[in-house]
Amino acid sequence: MPLHLVKKCTLCPADPGPPGPTGLTGPSGPPGPSGPPGLTGPPGPAGAPGMAGARGAGGLPGPPGPTGPTGPPGATGATGSATGAVVLHQTAASFGRVQAGTDLVLTATCDPGETLVGGGVVPTITGGVPADVARIHLLFSGPATPPTGWTAAATAVQTLSAGSALTYTVSALCLGGGTP
Repeated sequence: MPLHLVKKCTLCPADPGPPGPTGLTGPSGPPGPSGPPGLTGPPGPAGAPGMAGARGAGGLPGPPGPTGPTGPPGATGATGSATGAVVLHQTAASFGRVQAGTDLVLTATCDPGETLVGGGVVPTITGGVPADVARIHLLFSGPATPPTGWTAAATAVQTLSAGSALTYTVSALCLGGGTP
């Protein structure tokens, strides 16, 4: 048998060889356009409570707490004694037609052993006009020092009208025979 020679193809691809090493990574491409937003997911579980915060600036206290319950009633106190009656002592003086700038001072006193519990003063103007009352200004009405009587002081800011007369009456209320 004759031998045939097989001619190899010169244009045919060569037999593949083993794979070569991996090449270098190329540069990144530009970012693509943003996609549409996704749907809102369900809420997550509640977190653990946080630690207590530090006290605020200035260390100010918090608001007051609620009112507590009412306590039981206290014991009944001892009964006081009323060992005396209230006695009224008065001192009156007539000053006639008082001139502007005149000071008027009177004191009604308690008797020895009595205790002062109050007092007052009443000016009375006879004759004259109704405006005369506004011409007398009270400066003081209160306990004398020591408190054994009541003192009242006033001044005339204008001269009283012709034909008028001022009478000043000071009263002291005193508890006789004991202390209030």
